[in-house]
Amino acid sequence: GADILFVVDDSGSMDLHQQKLATNMPALALALKGKASLHAAVTTSSMTSPSSGCGTLCTDGKFITTPAVLTSDSQDFIAALMKGIPAGTSGAGAEEFFTPVIAALTPPLSKTTNAGFLREGSHLAVVMLTDAEDQSTLTPEQFVAGLETIKGKGNFTIYGFIIPIGVAN
Repeated sequence: GADILFVVDDSGSMDLHQQKLATNMPALALALKGKASLHAAVTTSSMTSPSSGCGTLCTDGKFITTPAVLTSDSQDFIAALMKGIPAGTSGAGAEEFFTPVIAALTPPLSKTTNAGFLREGSHLAVVMLTDAEDQSTLTPEQFVAGLETIKGKGNFTIYGFIIPIGVAN
């Protein structure tokens, strides 16, 4: 099986990019469906900090999909994933990817709001969509070390899709 966490930049410049990802989600989900047991969830790049400016709109690693953890054997898997991908554009201007992923996959969220996402023996895929560089307090080395602690070496893959600013397609 595979556990896929989408981390979507929810800053003001991402509306069109989020819509395009949501539009193409059925093709991706159909390609994956039936090949493996999937869990999927979506969180955003917004973490609460004194300078974030997103207030209650910061997700802080909480999953925004409904239900929080989507499973490929669910009849509405594709529709629910498409609904969760447009994360909005009222998030923090400081886009963070490393910090919300680690927050999403560790206690307290992994035991409460995000419970049931990670499965023993499943491969973790983290898919990040943004038009900015990561502004987390974690370094890339700390991020990878955190994922290794959570899943073990070789049990995760990180994908980053960075759209150059000003590109509409």
